[in-house]
Amino acid sequence: MPAILKTHPHRVALTRIGRVEVFQKIGGPDTGGVSPVGPHTHVLPQLLRARRSHSANTPIPEGLVPVAGLHPESPIMDSLGADRDFDRAAFDAFQHMLVAWGDPARHNLKAEIWYMLAAGDPPDRIDPPTDRFGRAALRVALRQAERRDGASDLLLRWRAAFDRESNQSEDADTPGH
Repeated sequence: MPAILKTHPHRVALTRIGRVEVFQKIGGPDTGGVSPVGPHTHVLPQLLRARRSHSANTPIPEGLVPVAGLHPESPIMDSLGADRDFDRAAFDAFQHMLVAWGDPARHNLKAEIWYMLAAGDPPDRIDPPTDRFGRAALRVALRQAERRDGASDLLLRWRAAFDRESNQSEDADTPGH
């Protein structure tokens, strides 16, 4: 790894869906630890050592492996990661993409949470998901509802019940993360 960080070699990935070539520096000691703006690669030694293709936090269906990552427009950050006002059009566009390509169970859970919030239901009216991705979808639904609709006493109760990080102040250097 030190040799890679020192020489910043060009990276070429050839897969069944295409070829990607990256000629940028690799974020490391001589870049201040910051990845460059634009297309770049990540070499994750922990995953390589564990012989994993992806993080356990990434919901890739059994039997499949990720071959590329796409990042649609964020409704809360600009392309350089700076915080911005909530962009409803960007949010709605991504929700449509999730309906078409995402996990239906996660989409249905988020829709149920949003319906319950709109109806004024308290958080004890739902059985929390038992799997890690369901719990993550619940937290995401609550955070998205707050950005989309604004804070409310009801939403604060939901977040206190289901979002461990809801009481932590947001780091000003990592908006939206």
